[in-house]
Amino acid sequence: MNLFLNDKITVAIERIKEFLPKEGGYYLAFSGGKDSQAIHKLTEMSGVPFDAHYNITTVDPPELIRFIKDKYPNVAFDRPEKTMWQLIPKHLMPPTRIARYCCNELKERGGTGRSVMTGVRAEESNNRARRAATIRPCKRRHGWIVNPIIDWSVSDVWEFIELHIGFWCELYDRGWKRIGCIGCPMSNEREKHLREYPKIRRSYILAFERMIEERIRQNKPYEWTTGEQVMDWWLSDARRIPIDEKQKQFMFEP
Repeated sequence: MNLFLNDKITVAIERIKEFLPKEGGYYLAFSGGKDSQAIHKLTEMSGVPFDAHYNITTVDPPELIRFIKDKYPNVAFDRPEKTMWQLIPKHLMPPTRIARYCCNELKERGGTGRSVMTGVRAEESNNRARRAATIRPCKRRHGWIVNPIIDWSVSDVWEFIELHIGFWCELYDRGWKRIGCIGCPMSNEREKHLREYPKIRRSYILAFERMIEERIRQNKPYEWTTGEQVMDWWLSDARRIPIDEKQKQFMFEP
């Protein structure tokens, strides 16, 4: 182990101990990915109490679910109030990079009233780079949000896993850089992933068709007539450029 990583491990464990809640231990937000594996192990090494939770999204890679059940049997699986297939017609639009309602309702739930630990790292995005190791959360939570590996690099995480854990989800060996929902609008490889999981792709198309029906029922503007047309638009390069006024009216009109 390089000395620099050893120092980071020490600091991460100190962060975990410093913000330990007085009662109940941590709510550990567990995704099954490399970063959550790291914080899970670090929390075990710190000796503080915690319970880990995986938020089912209904668009989870089956390999990931099997991995968590096999390697982390004590992780609780929490089901959402609505599935992705129900959320799409409800919101009258597919989830996009601009309107990521799916994250709020599927991924970023749970832990209300508790101190929540996450595997967020600054290196992952500009938004995450602005986060601190510990932050006071929004009103729906009353404890701290603790990000013990906020300053770790991806190479730090992999070295830590190889030295202290020794296993990871097989999706990484298949080329996945970040493990998450199949079809996530933030992924640059979602078209490839949807080809790998044709049943999930078909479920999206059926949800898009129900979305069109709901827009018609509510007398909302619509330009698509089939779920396949919505899928083609959703996967097109148009989603990566600023949307024009016509799209805004279609997508966001109340």
